[in-house]
Amino acid sequence: MIKALVLGATGLVGSELLRLLLEDPYFDQVEVWSRRSIDIRHPKLMVKVLDFNQIPETDAQIIYSCLGTTKAKTPNVDEYRRLEVEIPIEIARKATRLQQFHYISSIGTSSKAKGSYLKNKWDAEEGLRKLTIESLHIYRPSLIFGQRNEKRTLEGISNILFKWLDPLLANSNYRRIAGSTIAAAMLKLSKSSKKGAFIHESKEIARI
Repeated sequence: MIKALVLGATGLVGSELLRLLLEDPYFDQVEVWSRRSIDIRHPKLMVKVLDFNQIPETDAQIIYSCLGTTKAKTPNVDEYRRLEVEIPIEIARKATRLQQFHYISSIGTSSKAKGSYLKNKWDAEEGLRKLTIESLHIYRPSLIFGQRNEKRTLEGISNILFKWLDPLLANSNYRRIAGSTIAAAMLKLSKSSKKGAFIHESKEIARI
């Protein structure tokens, strides 16, 4: 039986991914951990509402971390870092049957990155790599577009600008990418038997 766990299923990528997982017969059970309930009913869906202060064990073989926040939503520096860095690592560490971990990072992430956002993403990547997970897939998308359940003003302005720049950024890692495209790539790579740690830059995600 293949069981998947989705973190961040109410977000742009996570909600698209959840829909794909529920429709795909490859997955027998799909569990969602969320800070609030979700208005979806499906025979193979289990929803666990958590505050993430205490992380339980999971027997999911495949985990997708689509967690993310903004400084406006999470102004506390410690809480911001916990959500972006500590929670994904802790969940991976407590997974008793883990075979694959899929983590959404960001374009521009590196050991020399400046700014808390990219620094946190790098620390999360490093922490997950140190766990020597059988198959670790790290996604570094460019600006993500799609229908969100929340309003992000700065992101909205950026999307308007990048919409006009997209034709000039063909085959570039900086071209915008749809949340549905990322979710589809994650689903496809879930069915790969490749083992190791893999980093997927934005244009590769689109190609997949």
